Amino acid sequence: MIFIDRKAGGFAQLRPALDALAAGRSVAVAPEGTRSVSTCPGPFKRGAFHLALRAGVPLVPVVIHNAGDALPRGGFLVRPGTTIEVSILPPVDPRALGEGDLQQHADALQRRYLQQLGFPLAEVPESLSPESHAPEVDDPILAQTYSLTG
Repeated sequence: MIFIDRKAGGFAQLRPALDALAAGRSVAVAPEGTRSVSTCPGPFKRGAFHLALRAGVPLVPVVIHNAGDALPRGGFLVRPGTTIEVSILPPVDPRALGEGDLQQHADALQRRYLQQLGFPLAEVPESLSPESHAPEVDDPILAQTYSLTG
């Protein structure tokens, strides 16, 4: 685990994750920076996009369904018997990301998560542009969903 001091701010806080990527390791990033209070994901941060852009690696969106049922905010033990679905979306190409519009890409990716989770478009926060889409790698792999029961 790489702990980030969010109070300190700035990209320097992400340096350990960038070093891990440079060493060829994969890094999982919670796009909200924390677990949600509600079932609707909160605003996505730009950190994962900064990392992908600077390391030159694709960002692979993984949507975890029912995560709050298995491990609610504040919980430390996974609740047994909860079925978790994991959807892997097509990767986002870091070459298509521009420094100036990373929040726009984060907002577009959050919209894709919300759609994958089954939220009606009427429930999607108005701050997200309906026509924005995160660029994707030209990859023949379609979105896949896996189910796990524990």
